[in-house]
Amino acid sequence: MTSQDNQRRKLVILVKHLQNLAFVYLAGFILYQIALNKIENSTPQVSDEEEEVGHDDNEEENAQTIQIARDTLLSNLVKSKKCRDIIRMDPRAFFILCRKLEVEGGLRATRQLNVQEQVARFLYTLGHNTKHRVMSFFFHRGRSTISRDFHRVINALIELEATHLKQPNRSTTPSEITNSSRFFPYFKDCVGAIDGTHFRIKINSKEAPKYRGRKDIPTMNVLAACTLNLKFTYVLVGWAGTTSDSKIMKNALRRRNPLIIPE
Repeated sequence: MTSQDNQRRKLVILVKHLQNLAFVYLAGFILYQIALNKIENSTPQVSDEEEEVGHDDNEEENAQTIQIARDTLLSNLVKSKKCRDIIRMDPRAFFILCRKLEVEGGLRATRQLNVQEQVARFLYTLGHNTKHRVMSFFFHRGRSTISRDFHRVINALIELEATHLKQPNRSTTPSEITNSSRFFPYFKDCVGAIDGTHFRIKINSKEAPKYRGRKDIPTMNVLAACTLNLKFTYVLVGWAGTTSDSKIMKNALRRRNPLIIPE
């Protein structure tokens, strides 16, 4: 058998496969049309008033079903062992944070949304870099509602700054050093650690070049200080990714609310 015969034989087999495939698709389409016609013919005719009432009833039932689904999701979240994987903290820490945001930060529940769901959505968005349109789909909320609730939690967190973001005292050595034989007396003059990190940001194309430094993406260079027990005491944001660490450090020491370094 020559090569031309082989090619002709393969072509015949291919044509037969295509014919069979086309027949299957055609049969499926015909069955779909038959089923669709049966559904349309069996649908009872209702008046405009009955249709409007039924539509309102369906909307109310859907809203109740969605709310039950949200409550069930939140309940399963705080009871699940994967709570830390979803919102990056365990249930105990989650409820403590919700209470602090409510009492000290002024976060309030809305008519259709409690504090726990607002905080859980906020933590999930940050922990997984999730877009608002994705949160809107899964939680059955409008994108504007998702964005508004997100910023409401941010504003409540900012209110906690004065209480929980305190710089070290100039005269005393931190207790985590004095009470540790590992650190004291070797680090008796140390109050913490300072470092810079880059956060990815979204910015318009005109401003992007000055935010794109040693990384391929636009970033913000953030200076942060923390104690030896990993509690943040100072955070300075707003500098472009191309800004040098030394320039940011000088600004942190000279600004109106400076970084305090005991002498």
